[in-house]
Amino acid sequence: MSKPKTLLEDLCEHALSCGAQSIEVEYKDDREWVFARKGETAFGTANFESSSRDAKELRENPELLHSAYLLRGSNGAARTPAVAGGEPTT
Repeated sequence: MSKPKTLLEDLCEHALSCGAQSIEVEYKDDREWVFARKGETAFGTANFESSSRDAKELRENPELLHSAYLLRGSNGAARTPAVAGGEPTT
């Protein structure tokens, strides 16, 4: 039996499927807004009411957000997001 995916894993998977290189979360209007970024372009991928369980999960794990690099190697293969402030892995 495999471990269920976390919200952050789902958000990263979606961002990668869109060709994004990173994700960002911003608070605005009582919501947590998730943006995928590719170069200088950012686009909204999700938003959660700030009082929701999902928003709380994002706020409680800021070190994971800051280290969730979704960089692609030169061959186009997705790289595994780094964990807890480390560098992206290959």
